[in-house]
Amino acid sequence: LSAAIWGNGTVSGVSEDGTSMVKVFKFSDTLKAVVVVPDFQLSTDKARAVLPKMYDKEDVVFNLQRCGLLPLALGAKVPDTAMIRECMKDRIHQNQRKHLVPGLAECLALPHGSSCPSHLVSTALSGAGPTILAVCTGDCAKIGKLMQATLKTKNIES
Repeated sequence: LSAAIWGNGTVSGVSEDGTSMVKVFKFSDTLKAVVVVPDFQLSTDKARAVLPKMYDKEDVVFNLQRCGLLPLALGAKVPDTAMIRECMKDRIHQNQRKHLVPGLAECLALPHGSSCPSHLVSTALSGAGPTILAVCTGDCAKIGKLMQATLKTKNIES
């Protein structure tokens, strides 16, 4: 919600006293976002229900490290696409939600495969889903169609 209100990229949280905290950062001009919205609803309650009650410390540290670096990497004048790709890896929610979004696993694998389009930087589940986000440096329409075709192999329209 904070990005919709403030624009650009945002990092937000709630303080112990309930006050909203927001910092806005500008994305690199060379980065573009593509979103593919599968043609079905996924309630946040259902998406949260598949998450474990406890996480391994190593997985939490893995994600926290990447959360700290990602806004800096996305805002760099000349983005380090390898760093962005690494920072968008996740151990907290995407693997647990793959079965809720048919084709998600395949979309998440696109940037890491041998046939990765040259302008595709990374992909991620957007929030609780089912929307899937791609970060690109170009060929946005081609990458969006690739993601749609990937979902179509699982009989999912988008």
